[in-house]
Amino acid sequence: GMQSRKYGLASDQVVSMNVLLANGDEVVANSNSHSDLFWALRGGGAGSFGIVTQYTVKVFQMPINSMFRLHFLAAPEVVTTWQAFFFTAPNELGTQLTIANGQIELLGHYLGTMNDLKALLATSGMLSLASFQYSIYKSCTGIGARLFLWFDESCSQIDLLTQLPSSKDYGKSKSDYVSNPLPTFAVQ
Repeated sequence: GMQSRKYGLASDQVVSMNVLLANGDEVVANSNSHSDLFWALRGGGAGSFGIVTQYTVKVFQMPINSMFRLHFLAAPEVVTTWQAFFFTAPNELGTQLTIANGQIELLGHYLGTMNDLKALLATSGMLSLASFQYSIYKSCTGIGARLFLWFDESCSQIDLLTQLPSSKDYGKSKSDYVSNPLPTFAVQ
């Protein structure tokens, strides 16, 4: 998710696993014991290596989640300004840029206060672009942050098993991690 810039992937947080092997043995796989199995089970290999009966994972105290949506008319300077700033932004800031139907939406998740987020965005150059239309800001906790990004701008705290917002909008998306900005000709 958007916190991966700060914390890494979920698989990066696995410390050890108890694994039942095909021969009936149960082993503990971690960086020091059965490290090849540990690597494979965290995504480094393809196939089935055993049944994982227990995981030990690192957990983090989640700080304040400050969320935002910025809306723009589609224009190349939106993408180039976003790239120039967000590739060097603090790891506490995660963003997703979506271009569709002549519009650009920038979703963001900041692990910090709303005042700090607004100060950071003020230095980004995004809010002064001619194609900027409007913004929405919320401070969320827990699951409300996820709901803000995908369903509901209220950051409501709901029981996901019984109260998940129903949506008739289905879609498919693809995401890539990139380490270099798109060249100018690609943005045009």
